[in-house]
Amino acid sequence: MTFQESGLHFHFTPTQWQVMKYDGHQYFKTLSGAGLKGVDFIGIYQQNQLVFFEIKNFRAYPADSKGTFYLFEDSELFIENIHDKLEDTLTAIKVIIKYLNRKFWYRYFLKLEASIPARFFYKQDWYFWHQIYTLWNSKATKTYVLWLEVDAKYSTQENDNFKATLEKKLKEAIKSHNFHTVISNIKSPIYKESLHVKKGT
Repeated sequence: MTFQESGLHFHFTPTQWQVMKYDGHQYFKTLSGAGLKGVDFIGIYQQNQLVFFEIKNFRAYPADSKGTFYLFEDSELFIENIHDKLEDTLTAIKVIIKYLNRKFWYRYFLKLEASIPARFFYKQDWYFWHQIYTLWNSKATKTYVLWLEVDAKYSTQENDNFKATLEKKLKEAIKSHNFHTVISNIKSPIYKESLHVKKGT
Protein backbone atom coordinates (compact mmCIF):
# COMPACT_ATOMS: atom_id res chain seq x y z
CA MET A 1 0.00 0.00 0.00
CA THR A 2 1.51 3.29 -1.09
CA PHE A 3 0.20 6.77 -0.29
CA GLN A 4 1.43 10.25 -1.09
CA GLU A 5 1.28 13.04 1.45
CA SER A 6 3.11 16.36 1.69
CA GLY A 7 5.63 15.47 -0.98
CA LEU A 8 6.46 12.09 0.57
CA HIS A 9 5.70 8.50 -0.47
CA PHE A 10 4.63 6.12 2.31
CA HIS A 11 4.71 2.40 1.57
CA PHE A 12 3.11 0.14 4.19
CA THR A 13 3.71 -3.61 4.02
CA PRO A 14 0.22 -5.10 3.49
CA THR A 15 0.88 -8.16 5.64
CA GLN A 16 1.59 -5.90 8.62
CA TRP A 17 -0.73 -2.98 8.06
CA GLN A 18 -4.27 -1.87 7.35
CA VAL A 19 -4.08 1.84 6.52
CA MET A 20 -6.43 4.57 5.36
CA LYS A 21 -5.57 8.01 4.05
CA TYR A 22 -8.22 9.64 6.17
CA ASP A 23 -8.62 12.94 4.34
CA GLY A 24 -9.37 11.00 1.17
CA HIS A 25 -12.20 9.00 2.72
CA GLN A 26 -15.84 9.76 2.01
CA TYR A 27 -16.61 10.12 5.73
CA PHE A 28 -13.94 12.79 6.12
CA LYS A 29 -15.30 14.71 3.17
CA THR A 30 -18.71 14.74 4.83
CA LEU A 31 -17.50 15.56 8.34
CA SER A 32 -15.05 18.22 7.21
CA GLY A 33 -18.08 20.11 5.96
CA ALA A 34 -19.11 20.32 9.62
CA GLY A 35 -15.72 21.80 10.50
CA LEU A 36 -13.95 18.65 11.66
CA LYS A 37 -10.29 18.27 10.77
CA GLY A 38 -8.37 15.01 10.84
CA VAL A 39 -5.04 13.22 10.99
CA ASP A 40 -3.43 12.19 7.70
CA PHE A 41 -3.38 8.39 8.11
CA ILE A 42 -5.22 5.99 10.38
CA GLY A 43 -3.67 2.54 10.64
CA ILE A 44 -3.84 -0.82 12.35
CA TYR A 45 -0.45 -2.42 12.87
CA GLN A 46 -0.22 -6.21 13.21
CA GLN A 47 -3.98 -6.35 13.83
CA ASN A 48 -3.63 -5.14 17.40
CA GLN A 49 -2.16 -1.64 17.50
CA LEU A 50 -3.93 1.61 16.64
CA VAL A 51 -1.67 4.15 14.93
CA PHE A 52 -2.41 7.73 13.89
CA PHE A 53 -0.04 9.57 11.58
CA GLU A 54 0.25 13.32 11.18
CA ILE A 55 2.63 14.31 8.37
CA LYS A 56 4.52 17.61 8.38
CA ASN A 57 7.12 18.08 5.68
CA PHE A 58 8.76 21.46 6.15
CA ARG A 59 11.31 20.66 3.47
CA ALA A 60 8.53 21.57 1.06
CA TYR A 61 8.07 25.01 2.67
CA PRO A 62 10.17 28.16 2.25
CA ALA A 63 12.27 28.82 5.35
CA ASP A 64 10.28 31.98 6.08
CA SER A 65 6.87 30.37 5.59
CA LYS A 66 4.08 30.61 8.15
CA GLY A 67 4.23 26.88 8.84
CA THR A 68 7.96 26.88 9.52
CA PHE A 69 7.54 29.92 11.77
CA TYR A 70 4.95 28.09 13.87
CA LEU A 71 7.19 25.07 14.24
CA PHE A 72 10.30 26.90 15.43
CA GLU A 73 8.96 30.14 16.89
CA ASP A 74 5.49 29.28 18.18
CA SER A 75 5.53 25.56 18.90
CA GLU A 76 2.62 25.93 21.33
CA LEU A 77 0.35 26.90 18.43
CA PHE A 78 1.82 24.09 16.33
CA ILE A 79 1.03 21.53 19.04
CA GLU A 80 -2.43 23.02 19.58
CA ASN A 81 -3.20 22.45 15.89
CA ILE A 82 -2.07 18.82 16.15
CA HIS A 83 -4.14 18.32 19.30
CA ASP A 84 -7.25 19.76 17.63
CA LYS A 85 -6.86 17.44 14.61
CA LEU A 86 -6.58 14.43 16.93
CA GLU A 87 -9.65 15.47 18.92
CA ASP A 88 -11.63 15.96 15.71
CA THR A 89 -10.53 12.55 14.44
CA LEU A 90 -11.67 10.83 17.62
CA THR A 91 -14.98 12.71 17.44
CA ALA A 92 -15.39 11.54 13.86
CA ILE A 93 -14.80 7.91 14.84
CA LYS A 94 -17.60 8.15 17.40
CA VAL A 95 -19.91 9.73 14.82
CA ILE A 96 -19.14 6.99 12.29
CA ILE A 97 -19.82 4.22 14.80
CA LYS A 98 -23.04 5.94 15.83
CA TYR A 99 -24.03 5.96 12.17
CA LEU A 100 -23.21 2.24 11.82
CA ASN A 101 -25.22 1.42 14.92
CA ARG A 102 -28.29 2.70 13.14
CA LYS A 103 -27.90 -0.16 10.68
CA PHE A 104 -29.72 -3.34 11.60
CA TRP A 105 -27.06 -5.54 9.98
CA TYR A 106 -24.32 -3.90 12.07
CA ARG A 107 -26.16 -4.47 15.32
CA TYR A 108 -26.72 -8.06 14.25
CA PHE A 109 -23.02 -8.38 13.45
CA LEU A 110 -22.10 -7.20 16.97
CA LYS A 111 -24.15 -10.03 18.46
CA LEU A 112 -22.40 -12.63 16.31
CA GLU A 113 -18.91 -11.12 16.12
CA ALA A 114 -17.31 -13.51 18.59
CA SER A 115 -18.40 -16.55 16.56
CA ILE A 116 -17.46 -15.33 13.06
CA PRO A 117 -13.83 -15.40 11.84
CA ALA A 118 -12.58 -11.85 11.28
CA ARG A 119 -11.05 -12.78 7.90
CA PHE A 120 -14.52 -12.64 6.37
CA PHE A 121 -14.68 -8.89 6.99
CA TYR A 122 -11.14 -7.56 6.48
CA LYS A 123 -11.86 -5.98 3.10
CA GLN A 124 -14.99 -4.21 4.28
CA ASP A 125 -14.70 -0.48 4.90
CA TRP A 126 -17.15 -0.54 7.79
CA TYR A 127 -15.16 -3.29 9.48
CA PHE A 128 -12.03 -1.13 9.42
CA TRP A 129 -13.88 1.54 11.39
CA HIS A 130 -15.24 -1.10 13.74
CA GLN A 131 -11.69 -2.29 14.42
CA ILE A 132 -10.47 1.28 14.98
CA TYR A 133 -13.22 1.95 17.49
CA THR A 134 -12.64 -1.36 19.27
CA LEU A 135 -8.90 -0.77 19.60
CA TRP A 136 -9.40 2.79 20.78
CA ASN A 137 -11.69 1.59 23.58
CA SER A 138 -9.45 -1.31 24.60
CA LYS A 139 -6.12 -1.68 26.35
CA ALA A 140 -4.39 -2.11 23.00
CA THR A 141 -1.29 -0.04 22.26
CA LYS A 142 -2.14 3.32 20.74
CA THR A 143 0.59 5.26 18.96
CA TYR A 144 0.56 8.80 17.62
CA VAL A 145 3.29 9.42 15.05
CA LEU A 146 4.27 12.95 14.09
CA TRP A 147 6.26 12.41 10.90
CA LEU A 148 8.32 15.59 10.84
CA GLU A 149 10.73 16.48 8.05
CA VAL A 150 12.80 19.65 8.34
CA ASP A 151 15.51 21.15 6.16
CA ALA A 152 19.05 19.92 6.71
CA LYS A 153 20.15 23.36 7.94
CA TYR A 154 18.10 22.72 11.09
CA SER A 155 19.97 19.46 11.81
CA THR A 156 22.02 20.80 14.68
CA GLN A 157 22.40 19.95 18.33
CA GLU A 158 20.04 22.80 19.05
CA ASN A 159 17.44 21.21 16.79
CA ASP A 160 17.91 17.83 18.49
CA ASN A 161 17.11 19.51 21.78
CA PHE A 162 14.12 21.18 20.15
CA LYS A 163 12.84 17.83 18.91
CA ALA A 164 13.00 16.41 22.44
CA THR A 165 11.11 19.44 23.75
CA LEU A 166 8.51 19.20 21.00
CA GLU A 167 8.01 15.49 21.69
CA LYS A 168 7.49 16.26 25.37
CA LYS A 169 4.89 18.91 24.52
CA LEU A 170 3.14 16.54 22.14
CA LYS A 171 2.98 13.82 24.80
CA GLU A 172 1.56 16.27 27.32
CA ALA A 173 -1.04 17.59 24.87
CA ILE A 174 -2.58 14.19 24.08
CA LYS A 175 -1.87 12.27 27.28
CA SER A 176 -5.55 12.04 28.19
CA HIS A 177 -6.05 9.62 25.29
CA ASN A 178 -3.24 7.29 26.38
CA PHE A 179 -1.28 7.49 23.12
CA HIS A 180 2.37 6.62 22.96
CA THR A 181 3.89 9.55 21.06
CA VAL A 182 6.88 9.61 18.75
CA ILE A 183 8.41 12.08 16.32
CA SER A 184 9.83 10.31 13.29
CA ASN A 185 11.34 11.10 9.89
CA ILE A 186 13.24 9.49 7.02
CA LYS A 187 16.54 9.57 8.92
CA SER A 188 14.99 8.28 12.12
CA PRO A 189 12.04 6.09 11.06
CA ILE A 190 9.56 4.15 13.13
CA TYR A 191 8.26 0.74 12.02
CA LYS A 192 11.25 0.59 9.67
CA GLU A 193 10.68 -3.12 8.90
CA SER A 194 7.21 -2.50 7.50
CA LEU A 195 7.01 1.21 6.63
CA HIS A 196 9.26 2.76 3.98
CA VAL A 197 9.17 6.48 3.30
CA LYS A 198 10.96 8.41 0.58
CA LYS A 199 10.82 11.85 -0.93
CA GLY A 200 8.40 12.35 -3.78
CA THR A 201 9.57 12.88 -7.34
